[in-house]
Amino acid sequence: MTYAAPNDCDLPAALPIPAAVRYSGLSRSRIYVGLKEGSLRAVKAGRRTLVLRQSLDELLATLPAYQPQHSPKSTR
Repeated sequence: MTYAAPNDCDLPAALPIPAAVRYSGLSRSRIYVGLKEGSLRAVKAGRRTLVLRQSLDELLATLPAYQPQHSPKSTR
């Protein structure tokens, strides 16, 4: 079985919180903090909160890149 990455056309423009967590890899708490801080934008559809996918992409782009730490080799 092969895995095909979703196209932008396959994803909705706004995602409910659980889908935003899966899409971004961020925790549910981090999503809510981002909404409270204003670093993430969302809309309401009835009782549902929908996080704008573009807003998630923008937030992810601002996160620092992973920098591997070189540890000294053990002499044991």
